[in-house]
Amino acid sequence: MFLIAVAPIFGHVFSPFLGFRGGKALATALGVWIGLTIWKVSLPGTVAALIGIALFTSPGWAVMLGLGGILITLIIWLPDPLLIFIWLTETLILAWTHREELRHAPQLRPWLTKYLLRGMD
Repeated sequence: MFLIAVAPIFGHVFSPFLGFRGGKALATALGVWIGLTIWKVSLPGTVAALIGIALFTSPGWAVMLGLGGILITLIIWLPDPLLIFIWLTETLILAWTHREELRHAPQLRPWLTKYLLRGMD
């Protein structure tokens, strides 16, 4: 099951048809979780990623927030060691594909920063 879950992500990121270059595998990773858990894990992960997109300027940090949502859901409702190992491997691959964005600290969106600073006055 591990190889079946991770192979599409590896194939997308390191495509032999593109000189072992590829995309960031976000849709592929979501599709893997939909297939493994029938939306039980992918829906909270998607919601967390959308919250990350609303909060952070960098999409890489939004992806990491989405993966955090998946991990929390796995720990609470599906604490299967195989699924957690798949999550760990997927997180490492997605962190690799977003490494340039993750090198910088997460930045809040300007509207949120303005709102928070106004609230402190």
